[in-house]
Amino acid sequence: MEITIRIIMKEAEGQRLIGGLRRHSRFTHIIIFLLHRTDLRNILLDSLQPNTIQWNHNFITAEPLPSSSYRIHFTNAPTITADILIGADGAWSRIRPLLTPIAPTYSGISFIELVVSDVDNRFPHLGSLVGNGLAFIMSDNKGLIPQRNSNGVIRIYVGLRVPESWLDEHPLPSDPADARQNIISLFPDWDTNVLDLIKQSDDAPITPRKIYAFPPAHSWSTQLKGITLLGDAAHVMSPFAGEGVNLALIDAYELGRELVGAVRNGGLMEQVDGGLRLFEKAMWQRAGEKGEESLNNLNALFAVHAPAEFVEIVKSYGPPPSDDV
Repeated sequence: MEITIRIIMKEAEGQRLIGGLRRHSRFTHIIIFLLHRTDLRNILLDSLQPNTIQWNHNFITAEPLPSSSYRIHFTNAPTITADILIGADGAWSRIRPLLTPIAPTYSGISFIELVVSDVDNRFPHLGSLVGNGLAFIMSDNKGLIPQRNSNGVIRIYVGLRVPESWLDEHPLPSDPADARQNIISLFPDWDTNVLDLIKQSDDAPITPRKIYAFPPAHSWSTQLKGITLLGDAAHVMSPFAGEGVNLALIDAYELGRELVGAVRNGGLMEQVDGGLRLFEKAMWQRAGEKGEESLNNLNALFAVHAPAEFVEIVKSYGPPPSDDV
């Protein structure tokens, strides 16, 4: 039996880092490794046969058919059908409404994203301030979260606990210098060395964004066959556990393993769908745990007395590793 699988996914925007955390058995050492998402994506793409992925298809909707397959519509390509449909199309997935009417809700946190390029040559004091990883500079329900990227770039997330409408009601000036000054004004009496992260940031990008998330226990139930979600489409969460991309990677691996196993065992739709349901159960479990962790970290970071509670969370992992680890 020949089964057609279609994965609807949203192409990643910009450069981000994928982080990994390895804890030794006694939780005494934490080892962080960082990799650009774009670099990892290129490694994975290079392992595929040409044209395995069909780019430049502007997806609109998918509709289930009585035959338990799916008709998929694009604005710029012919309609196709598939037996298996996987939504990997991000937080605002257009596949997800086939499975659940629930959408992500505002987390209470909004970001303004900034970048400092060539930081070690242009502003070495900022490079030293941030170090080789990331920092949390938090107080009174707001803060700066600078993160070291490759190629001498530091990305800064200005985080604010504000109502969902706040960014719309307080738009940034179009002039970059005025926009930077506007952001600095949100941090009266803060140390000027810290505020230099904003003052010395590049003219672009300056990107406001609202942070949305599902409740940690989010799941769904469906009578449809051959359909599932993965990554942010399934379990978008706030970024304060640092696990969103890592979860998407393990989702993809586990889902692929279930599909390969079903095909090797005969490829009947009942076997495929059974594999999808097993995949979802495991996915919800791990995403729920990380979603809870992210929510707890959010509340610790964006608090009146921050970062006191978050410091205790970090200390619970044990002392930092020695230089020779």
